[in-house]
Amino acid sequence: MPPVADPALQGYVNQVGRWLTLHTERPDLPWHFAVVDTDAVGAFATPGGSVIVTAGLLRLMRDENELAGVLAHEISHVVQRHHVRAIMHRARARLAADVATELAAQYVARNPLVTQALLDTGMNLYGSGLDQGDEYGADRAGMVIAARAGYDPLGLVYLLSTLDAIGAAEPRTQLLFATHPPTRSRIDALGAVADQLGAYQGSLQDGGRFARIQESLLR
Repeated sequence: MPPVADPALQGYVNQVGRWLTLHTERPDLPWHFAVVDTDAVGAFATPGGSVIVTAGLLRLMRDENELAGVLAHEISHVVQRHHVRAIMHRARARLAADVATELAAQYVARNPLVTQALLDTGMNLYGSGLDQGDEYGADRAGMVIAARAGYDPLGLVYLLSTLDAIGAAEPRTQLLFATHPPTRSRIDALGAVADQLGAYQGSLQDGGRFARIQESLLR
């Protein structure tokens, strides 16, 4: 999927994303954020600090708090190394089918096919999704990051409510719903976290800049 050919849009999303990363334990990673040109609704991250949001998802958002909620969720996956652990776990399972357990360490050290196994596993991960526990964990941690950065911690909840109303029957949402826990259960699970973060108040200085950027996608 190519990036949206709009430098102002890309710069804006990187500005919001980098601000959020400064409120995590890994601000030093080479973070990169991008909006890709597709009507599909989704967002994902890759190990090392790349976060992708689709134009289709951005069009559904109502304000910058919702954007921050999505970016913070994906940032949490990277900070907590969810993808790395999942890739290593699945790759080890694949290799174990071919190599006796006592020889696995030597095999991994010497056989160049291990690299391909890791790459293939990583690609397959984006079609099958992370463990549901990782998704719930990223929801909770993302709310905390957003709150630290001065955003409304309920931003993610508001967007999840929109997605829940659309439902999985929409073709553009099918991959998102197939790779994440049920949206309603995610909303319910975040209720307790929202209560704990009730003292945080959003402090956006320019509530209109999101609308100006989003308008370029709606033309």
